[in-house]
Amino acid sequence: MVNQPAKSVLELDTATKLAYDRTRLAYENTMMSWVRTATSLITFGFSVYKFFQIERGGEANESTAYWDRVSSHS
Repeated sequence: MVNQPAKSVLELDTATKLAYDRTRLAYENTMMSWVRTATSLITFGFSVYKFFQIERGGEANESTAYWDRVSSHS
């Protein structure tokens, strides 16, 4: 330990820097996968809801009935 230059705490060797970069990229890839999966599941849920809403005939009948009531009062 005699006459050795002091190294900075933040100074890393090349292998450690590359390992950090790989870990960071793996983390970002995992987060993008989670976001993609969540978005897909939400979209699928809305699609199923809309399918059953149309299958019951609820949306088309309700919207036309509303506009028929509004136009008849004018």
